[in-house]
Amino acid sequence: SFESEDMDYVEIENEEEFQRLQAEFTSSSSNPANLTKNGEASFLAGDLIVINSIEPATGLLDKAAFSSGLARSTKLAVLEGSMENHISKTRIITEKISRGVKLNLNESDALRSIGRLFLIRGKLNLYSELIETPDLYWSEPQLERIFKQTSKYLDIGPRINILNTKLDYSTDECRALMGVLNERKSAFLEWIIIYLITLEIVFE
Repeated sequence: SFESEDMDYVEIENEEEFQRLQAEFTSSSSNPANLTKNGEASFLAGDLIVINSIEPATGLLDKAAFSSGLARSTKLAVLEGSMENHISKTRIITEKISRGVKLNLNESDALRSIGRLFLIRGKLNLYSELIETPDLYWSEPQLERIFKQTSKYLDIGPRINILNTKLDYSTDECRALMGVLNERKSAFLEWIIIYLITLEIVFE
């Protein structure tokens, strides 16, 4: 699936203009929590990214840090979409169970469902940098600050927690379905054994 994240940005190459813009946002009460205290550093003010490109090389690195934060959000959005698709598929089954309707479900369907959940959980917690700060930024406080600031603005932490909660619930749901299928399979095997014993008695 395709996801995008849009934010406005302005790139400043003049020192006086940058200081004026920074002072304007600092004095504003609209989003003071999103402003940096680092003087000449690039910063995020609401949904506006302000890039300090007085030094082109520094401005380029700052852009990369902001881009990493945005990419983190889009990667997470893809997993959120996959989770919603899974929930929409299993909701029908759950509603049937609540009404006591006989399930038209086989073991392979349930296993595929569990596989989808493990794949989403793996991509979220194991196979990507969604839950960690990239190693590159650990030695660059300015870039790490930008990355974390962008992630905070896009609610990355709460969204990861919500997605993990949904995964926990859906995993329990799939295990319950597997339990139902196993009971049905056991009952079927028991009836086969009863029939075989009955046939043996009749022949004797």
